[in-house]
Amino acid sequence: MRAVKLISARGTLGQLRPMNSLLTCDECGDVIGVYEPLVLVADDGARETSRAACPDVADSGEHYHRACYVERVGAGARDAPVGVRSRY
Repeated sequence: MRAVKLISARGTLGQLRPMNSLLTCDECGDVIGVYEPLVLVADDGARETSRAACPDVADSGEHYHRACYVERVGAGARDAPVGVRSRY
C-alpha cells in the first residue's frame, strides 16, 4: 500500500493546491468527509455541497454536517439550503 497525496486543480491558473487538511464541523467538531454532504455558510448565505464537488470549500465560511446544521437552525429555517429543509 502506498500513500497518495490528493490535490485539487482548482485555485489560481496553473497552480495545484493540496487537499490534505481535515475539515471539521463548526457545530460538533467532528471531521467532515470528502464525499459527505456539508453545509457551507458564507456571506452569500447557506448552500449544500461537498469537498469532492468543491475542493476549495475549506477556504471560506462556516462548515457543518447536514444534520448538525438542521439541529442548529431548525429544519424549517428559511435560509436553509433546499436539500436541508424539512419536507414536512
